[in-house]
Amino acid sequence: MDAEARCHQRYLYSSGLFCMPCGSRPSKTVRAAVRCFAVILCAIQSFFITLWLEKQSIYDVPMVPNPGWGFRLIALVSLIAAFCFILWLARMITDKGVANGFAVLIVLDMAVKFALSVFHISKESVGGVLLVALLIPVVWLAFHMTVWQRKVPVRIKGGDASLVLRLSWFARQPLSWVFSLLLLPATIASFVPEGAIQTVAGLLLRGSLLYYLLIPVLVMATAFLYKRMVFSSDFSGDLIKKYEGQTVEGSAEPEMKEMLDTMVNKIVWYICLICTVFAVLPDSIMALFKVQYAVAGLFGGAAIFVIVGLLYDISERIGA
Repeated sequence: MDAEARCHQRYLYSSGLFCMPCGSRPSKTVRAAVRCFAVILCAIQSFFITLWLEKQSIYDVPMVPNPGWGFRLIALVSLIAAFCFILWLARMITDKGVANGFAVLIVLDMAVKFALSVFHISKESVGGVLLVALLIPVVWLAFHMTVWQRKVPVRIKGGDASLVLRLSWFARQPLSWVFSLLLLPATIASFVPEGAIQTVAGLLLRGSLLYYLLIPVLVMATAFLYKRMVFSSDFSGDLIKKYEGQTVEGSAEPEMKEMLDTMVNKIVWYICLICTVFAVLPDSIMALFKVQYAVAGLFGGAAIFVIVGLLYDISERIGA
């Protein structure tokens, strides 16, 4: 089998969904441009943070005794330097082959909050025991969504392969997008004290009827949008056809593409159901056990997927 055939066979077996040729990576120029853009964005955000800090006070004592451009420049340089250090640290973690450096740093922050919240829960009485017991199936479900996969056997020229469909490829983004969209009006309203945006932000407050009605709608919209971004039945079908391949069932090309679309759509509907449950579970925990969102947030949202997914990826690399 030639090098190109082996490359595409690895694509079929190991990635299957991502429409990116084997071995392709962004160029050094693109990666450098992305890092420069990140630093510029950090500078802009840091500047607004300094303005916000100048307006804060604790017990009527200003948090910044000497506001002005002197403080702004010092704080701006400090925040940008810290961000550049994090960029360097993440790059070192990635280069050593442990895992994605940014993901590791994010998960470490989440893990600390997770441990503190579990400790806080365990100090409660009967309710705390029930919460810890409920955390077990939640972690198991996140692990299930991380490791579950379906392999579609494919016969191609030069050998057999499998088209792999994983839940985790579709499940990690929708919840993050949903909560970002729901919080967007409130974020804008914090800068616009008057107007229609305040009304919209009030309608989308956590706990409102519209908030819960929009969650399943946004989950479905973002899940299927993300599916269109990471999966192409036409690309997979054409790749199989290129090497004179066919599925084990012997489906013709149009039927094969339709079969792949049907399989992926079923997976996405399953993800929509689970993500909707994860989205509303923290509020249900808050109402039932009378705990703060810092504790209830452990039982839903995208954080649990990120933590479990990265730990699984690290264990896979160590095992390899």
